[in-house]
Amino acid sequence: PSDEDMLMGTPQKRADIRMLSRFPPVDMQSRLVSPDGSPVPPEGAQLVQAMLQFNPDKRITVADAMAHPFLHGKGLFCPEDLDFVTEVYVDEFENDVDNGHCDPNDVDTVRNYLSRMV
Repeated sequence: PSDEDMLMGTPQKRADIRMLSRFPPVDMQSRLVSPDGSPVPPEGAQLVQAMLQFNPDKRITVADAMAHPFLHGKGLFCPEDLDFVTEVYVDEFENDVDNGHCDPNDVDTVRNYLSRMV
C-alpha cells in the first residue's frame, strides 16, 4: 500500500494496512502460469495486478478490465450485461434503504454495495 492508502479507514484498519506494508509487492508475471503450465502473457499479469490494487479507487473497473488487451476480442463480455448488473445492485440498495435495512450515510455500508457492483 502507498502512503496515500495508509490514510484509508478507521485507526484499526490503518494499523492492519501498516502490517501489510512490511511485505514486498508480488511480481505477478513470475507467479502466474496458464492451465497448460506455460507463463501467462505480460498483459495477463498486468491485468491481474490492476485488479488486485489495494486501494479501490486505483483498481481497474469492470468495463476497463473487460476491454483490456488480455481479454479484448475473446467474446467474454457484453456491455449490456454491465448495465443490467449495475441496475440490479442500485435497485437492491435503494430497496434496502427504503425498508430501513441499511443506512445510506454509513460509509462501510455504501462501500460494500459499491464493491459488489464492480
